[in-house]
Amino acid sequence: MLAPAFASVLALVVHAAPTVLLAPIDAIGFDETEAPKVAAAVEAALKGTGHDVLAGPTVDDDCAADAACVREKLADRPLLRLTILRVGSEVDVKETLFGGDGAPLTSDARQQPADAFLQAPISAGAIAALTALVPAQVDQPPVEVASENVHPGILVASGGGIVAFASVVAFAAEAATLEDPTSLGGAKERARVTAWVFLGTFAVGAAAAAGGAVWAFMPTELSP
Repeated sequence: MLAPAFASVLALVVHAAPTVLLAPIDAIGFDETEAPKVAAAVEAALKGTGHDVLAGPTVDDDCAADAACVREKLADRPLLRLTILRVGSEVDVKETLFGGDGAPLTSDARQQPADAFLQAPISAGAIAALTALVPAQVDQPPVEVASENVHPGILVASGGGIVAFASVVAFAAEAATLEDPTSLGGAKERARVTAWVFLGTFAVGAAAAAGGAVWAFMPTELSP
Protein backbone atom coordinates (compact mmCIF):
# COMPACT_ATOMS: atom_id res chain seq x y z
CA MET A 1 0.00 0.00 0.00
CA LEU A 2 1.14 3.54 -0.72
CA ALA A 3 -0.23 6.18 1.64
CA PRO A 4 -0.95 9.53 -0.11
CA ALA A 5 1.23 12.48 0.83
CA PHE A 6 -1.15 14.59 2.88
CA ALA A 7 1.13 16.10 5.52
CA SER A 8 -0.27 19.58 4.90
CA VAL A 9 -3.94 18.58 4.86
CA LEU A 10 -5.98 18.63 8.07
CA ALA A 11 -9.20 16.67 8.05
CA LEU A 12 -10.85 18.90 10.64
CA VAL A 13 -10.48 22.11 8.65
CA VAL A 14 -13.67 23.51 7.17
CA HIS A 15 -13.12 23.69 3.44
CA ALA A 16 -14.76 26.12 1.10
CA ALA A 17 -14.07 23.84 -1.88
CA PRO A 18 -15.73 20.41 -2.31
CA THR A 19 -13.76 17.43 -1.08
CA VAL A 20 -12.60 14.28 -2.85
CA LEU A 21 -11.22 11.28 -0.99
CA LEU A 22 -8.15 9.44 -2.22
CA ALA A 23 -7.94 5.82 -1.16
CA PRO A 24 -4.50 4.45 -0.27
CA ILE A 25 -2.84 3.77 -3.62
CA ASP A 26 -1.82 0.23 -4.53
CA ALA A 27 1.51 1.02 -6.20
CA ILE A 28 3.42 -2.07 -7.15
CA GLY A 29 6.90 -2.04 -8.68
CA PHE A 30 7.85 1.50 -7.56
CA ASP A 31 10.91 2.08 -5.41
CA GLU A 32 11.06 4.31 -2.33
CA THR A 33 12.04 7.39 -4.36
CA GLU A 34 9.30 6.93 -6.97
CA ALA A 35 6.39 6.20 -4.65
CA PRO A 36 6.12 9.73 -3.18
CA LYS A 37 6.19 11.17 -6.71
CA VAL A 38 3.20 9.01 -7.66
CA ALA A 39 1.18 10.15 -4.63
CA ALA A 40 2.09 13.81 -5.22
CA ALA A 41 1.15 13.62 -8.93
CA VAL A 42 -2.25 12.09 -8.17
CA GLU A 43 -2.99 14.60 -5.43
CA ALA A 44 -2.02 17.52 -7.68
CA ALA A 45 -4.26 16.25 -10.47
CA LEU A 46 -7.21 15.96 -8.08
CA LYS A 47 -6.66 19.47 -6.75
CA GLY A 48 -6.62 20.68 -10.33
CA THR A 49 -10.31 19.77 -10.56
CA GLY A 50 -11.15 22.35 -7.89
CA HIS A 51 -11.36 19.90 -4.99
CA ASP A 52 -9.63 19.68 -1.67
CA VAL A 53 -8.06 16.25 -1.24
CA LEU A 54 -8.30 14.13 1.91
CA ALA A 55 -6.96 10.69 2.67
CA GLY A 56 -9.79 8.22 2.15
CA PRO A 57 -10.55 4.74 3.44
CA THR A 58 -9.35 1.51 1.90
CA VAL A 59 -11.86 -0.05 -0.48
CA ASP A 60 -11.07 -3.67 -1.28
CA ASP A 61 -12.38 -5.55 -4.31
CA ASP A 62 -15.33 -7.10 -2.47
CA CYS A 63 -16.46 -3.73 -1.10
CA ALA A 64 -15.91 -2.00 -4.44
CA ALA A 65 -18.46 -4.35 -6.00
CA ASP A 66 -21.10 -3.32 -3.44
CA ALA A 67 -22.34 0.27 -3.66
CA ALA A 68 -23.82 0.09 -0.16
CA CYS A 69 -20.46 -0.94 1.29
CA VAL A 70 -18.69 1.89 -0.50
CA ARG A 71 -21.35 4.42 0.48
CA GLU A 72 -20.84 3.66 4.18
CA LYS A 73 -17.20 4.67 3.86
CA LEU A 74 -17.60 7.91 1.89
CA ALA A 75 -19.90 10.22 3.88
CA ASP A 76 -21.40 11.54 0.62
CA ARG A 77 -18.00 12.43 -0.86
CA PRO A 78 -16.45 11.04 -4.05
CA LEU A 79 -13.49 8.70 -3.75
CA LEU A 80 -10.75 7.75 -6.20
CA ARG A 81 -9.31 4.23 -6.06
CA LEU A 82 -6.10 3.49 -7.97
CA THR A 83 -4.11 0.33 -8.53
CA ILE A 84 -0.83 0.82 -10.38
CA LEU A 85 1.49 -1.96 -11.50
CA ARG A 86 4.84 -0.98 -12.96
CA VAL A 87 6.63 -3.36 -15.29
CA GLY A 88 9.83 -1.87 -16.63
CA SER A 89 9.05 1.50 -18.15
CA GLU A 90 5.31 0.79 -18.49
CA VAL A 91 2.51 0.97 -15.93
CA ASP A 92 -0.84 -0.80 -15.85
CA VAL A 93 -3.46 1.41 -14.23
CA LYS A 94 -6.85 0.41 -12.85
CA GLU A 95 -8.89 3.40 -11.75
CA THR A 96 -12.37 3.79 -10.28
CA LEU A 97 -14.02 7.03 -9.23
CA PHE A 98 -16.93 6.44 -6.86
CA GLY A 99 -19.68 8.99 -6.29
CA GLY A 100 -20.88 9.95 -2.85
CA ASP A 101 -23.68 7.37 -3.18
CA GLY A 102 -21.12 4.57 -3.55
CA ALA A 103 -21.82 3.89 -7.24
CA PRO A 104 -18.96 4.18 -9.76
CA LEU A 105 -18.93 7.44 -11.70
CA THR A 106 -16.09 6.39 -13.99
CA SER A 107 -13.91 3.34 -14.44
CA ASP A 108 -10.75 3.02 -16.50
CA ALA A 109 -8.03 0.45 -17.22
CA ARG A 110 -5.06 1.47 -19.30
CA GLN A 111 -1.39 0.88 -20.02
CA GLN A 112 0.98 3.79 -20.54
CA PRO A 113 4.63 4.81 -20.09
CA ALA A 114 5.53 5.55 -16.49
CA ASP A 115 6.69 9.07 -17.34
CA ALA A 116 3.41 9.81 -19.09
CA PHE A 117 1.49 8.51 -16.08
CA LEU A 118 3.24 10.98 -13.78
CA GLN A 119 2.26 13.79 -16.11
CA ALA A 120 -1.41 12.69 -16.27
CA PRO A 121 -2.11 10.14 -13.53
CA ILE A 122 -5.93 10.42 -13.71
CA SER A 123 -8.08 9.59 -16.71
CA ALA A 124 -9.83 12.30 -18.66
CA GLY A 125 -13.19 10.80 -17.71
CA ALA A 126 -12.47 11.08 -13.98
CA ILE A 127 -11.20 14.64 -14.42
CA ALA A 128 -14.38 15.63 -16.24
CA ALA A 129 -16.62 13.95 -13.66
CA LEU A 130 -14.89 15.64 -10.73
CA THR A 131 -14.88 19.03 -12.46
CA ALA A 132 -18.63 18.72 -13.00
CA LEU A 133 -19.11 18.29 -9.23
CA VAL A 134 -17.59 21.70 -8.46
CA PRO A 135 -20.29 24.39 -8.03
CA ALA A 136 -20.06 27.14 -10.61
CA GLN A 137 -18.60 30.38 -9.30
CA VAL A 138 -21.00 33.27 -9.75
CA ASP A 139 -19.31 36.65 -9.83
CA GLN A 140 -21.25 39.11 -7.74
CA PRO A 141 -21.42 42.59 -9.26
CA PRO A 142 -19.99 45.31 -7.05
CA VAL A 143 -22.56 46.93 -4.83
CA GLU A 144 -22.97 50.56 -5.68
CA VAL A 145 -23.82 52.69 -2.71
CA ALA A 146 -25.80 55.71 -3.68
CA SER A 147 -24.35 58.86 -2.21
CA GLU A 148 -25.63 62.43 -2.29
CA ASN A 149 -23.75 65.61 -1.50
CA VAL A 150 -24.80 67.11 1.80
CA HIS A 151 -26.26 70.59 1.34
CA PRO A 152 -23.95 73.23 2.85
CA GLY A 153 -26.95 74.70 4.66
CA ILE A 154 -27.34 71.48 6.63
CA LEU A 155 -23.70 71.65 7.69
CA VAL A 156 -24.09 75.27 8.79
CA ALA A 157 -27.29 74.46 10.68
CA SER A 158 -25.66 71.47 12.39
CA GLY A 159 -22.61 73.46 13.43
CA GLY A 160 -24.75 76.32 14.72
CA GLY A 161 -26.91 73.93 16.70
CA ILE A 162 -23.88 72.36 18.34
CA VAL A 163 -22.50 75.79 19.33
CA ALA A 164 -25.89 76.87 20.68
CA PHE A 165 -26.34 73.69 22.71
CA ALA A 166 -22.82 73.89 24.17
CA SER A 167 -23.42 77.53 25.08
CA VAL A 168 -26.62 76.65 26.94
CA VAL A 169 -24.84 73.94 28.93
CA ALA A 170 -21.95 76.27 29.81
CA PHE A 171 -24.35 79.15 30.70
CA ALA A 172 -26.28 76.85 33.04
CA ALA A 173 -23.03 75.99 34.85
CA GLU A 174 -22.15 79.67 35.31
CA ALA A 175 -25.71 80.49 36.44
CA ALA A 176 -25.41 77.84 39.11
CA THR A 177 -22.28 79.61 40.39
CA LEU A 178 -24.11 82.94 40.49
CA GLU A 179 -26.96 81.44 42.49
CA ASP A 180 -24.71 79.52 44.90
CA PRO A 181 -24.68 81.47 48.20
CA THR A 182 -21.40 79.88 49.21
CA SER A 183 -19.45 81.04 46.13
CA LEU A 184 -16.99 83.90 46.65
CA GLY A 185 -17.26 87.33 45.08
CA GLY A 186 -14.42 86.74 42.64
CA ALA A 187 -15.99 83.53 41.41
CA LYS A 188 -19.36 85.23 40.99
CA GLU A 189 -17.79 88.04 38.97
CA ARG A 190 -16.04 85.61 36.63
CA ALA A 191 -19.26 83.63 36.27
CA ARG A 192 -21.18 86.81 35.43
CA VAL A 193 -18.71 87.75 32.69
CA THR A 194 -18.52 84.25 31.15
CA ALA A 195 -22.31 83.89 31.35
CA TRP A 196 -22.66 86.92 29.09
CA VAL A 197 -20.05 85.44 26.74
CA PHE A 198 -21.98 82.19 26.51
CA LEU A 199 -25.20 84.10 25.89
CA GLY A 200 -23.44 85.75 22.98
CA THR A 201 -22.17 82.46 21.53
CA PHE A 202 -25.63 80.99 21.97
CA ALA A 203 -27.08 83.82 19.93
CA VAL A 204 -24.50 83.31 17.20
CA GLY A 205 -25.07 79.53 17.15
CA ALA A 206 -28.83 79.88 17.09
CA ALA A 207 -28.64 82.39 14.24
CA ALA A 208 -26.35 80.07 12.27
CA ALA A 209 -28.65 77.11 12.86
CA ALA A 210 -31.68 79.08 11.71
CA GLY A 211 -29.90 80.55 8.69
CA GLY A 212 -28.50 77.16 7.64
CA ALA A 213 -31.93 75.55 7.91
CA VAL A 214 -33.48 78.24 5.75
CA TRP A 215 -30.68 77.86 3.20
CA ALA A 216 -30.98 74.06 3.12
CA PHE A 217 -34.71 74.13 2.42
CA MET A 218 -34.67 77.14 0.12
CA PRO A 219 -35.93 76.37 -3.41
CA THR A 220 -33.07 75.56 -5.77
CA GLU A 221 -33.74 78.50 -8.02
CA LEU A 222 -33.39 80.89 -5.06
CA SER A 223 -30.37 79.20 -3.47
CA PRO A 224 -27.06 81.09 -3.86
